[in-house]
Amino acid sequence: MIDRSRCMAPRDESTLGGPRCQEPTTHVTVLGRRCTRCAEELRRAMRDPHTFINVALQRARTEEEIDRMVVALPS
Repeated sequence: MIDRSRCMAPRDESTLGGPRCQEPTTHVTVLGRRCTRCAEELRRAMRDPHTFINVALQRARTEEEIDRMVVALPS
């Protein structure tokens, strides 16, 4: 059973709706809760100008936009 209070990133990016990472949550993102590793992967993807959403926007995300979309949970 999937624990929604843990990281909800897909364990295998090629399998839609497959198993989830389920590491302890450290960040809240626009795509749900993420562990440190998965949050950093999301940040890296948002910086990449070749990511689908950045191509659609015709620009890369700014650091301010990324900081609003990936927020660390209070300790």
